[in-house]
Amino acid sequence: MKKENLKWIEANEIKSKKVRLKVNSNCNFSCSYCHKEGGKSSVVKPNKEFINFSRQLSNLGFFEVHLTGGEPTLNPYLIDICKILHNTGQRVSLTTNGSFKSKLLGNLQDNGVADIHFSFNSRNNRYLQEHSKSKLKIYENIIGIQETNIIESVRINLNTFVNLLVHGYYSKQDLQSVYEFCKINNVNLRILTSLVNREVSLLTINEFIQENGFTELSKAEKLSSTRITLIDRNDYKIVIKDVSPETRLNGYCNDCTINCREGFYGIRAEHDGEKFVFRLCLDRKDGKEIILPQKLYNLINN
Repeated sequence: MKKENLKWIEANEIKSKKVRLKVNSNCNFSCSYCHKEGGKSSVVKPNKEFINFSRQLSNLGFFEVHLTGGEPTLNPYLIDICKILHNTGQRVSLTTNGSFKSKLLGNLQDNGVADIHFSFNSRNNRYLQEHSKSKLKIYENIIGIQETNIIESVRINLNTFVNLLVHGYYSKQDLQSVYEFCKINNVNLRILTSLVNREVSLLTINEFIQENGFTELSKAEKLSSTRITLIDRNDYKIVIKDVSPETRLNGYCNDCTINCREGFYGIRAEHDGEKFVFRLCLDRKDGKEIILPQKLYNLINN
């Protein structure tokens, strides 16, 4: 990417109240497009160390924790993790592929989860087989489970979102089908551009918008993305999230030579097997991608 196209931000601009916490690395899917939050990490456990870390997040200025993985619902301690975060004042949300037993939804809600994001890119079992390379055998059943859980999540009044990642032109039919499912079932739909094939995914999304008669309601420039809210002919709203790979963090990205996929996106946390650390980059592997809590505090408060 040409230097003149980069968007440089200062550290004091990243005082986000939200952190993404990777609670495990394992997943029952094997999606080729998944960035896995940057690498392999240990399973987070609801022990004294985690209680202290949860309190530390508040001291660092974070008041919302978004749980990721891997597939976070495969962490056997997930409910206790949510409860601890909630009890220490955090707003808890998570992203899941939705292939879990429906009774988990009520348990998540009862233990502090406010928002749930379903990664749901297609209702086509052949697509799931080809592009997700799922380790599960009966693809039709997976899609049925996902749809059942999405509908149940709406029914019990969890803030429910479907995140659909548009990889390229071939996912146009999948985009249309998921849009119709979300519209019928009153589910919030967020359409995400691809980090790998951004220009093609933007083309696909624009054609979808035109064909369905969407009108733009608002456009917001965030730290590392653009959010566009649109409404269709029947007053159903969707959000387009276009991650800006041009964003760079001054004082951190200056000496990096990697043509990274994501640019600077935000703050991630994980357990490296010995301690909790923060990750600032998906692609950097020179040791500077991981920083300790005190260094993060100094970085964003100077």
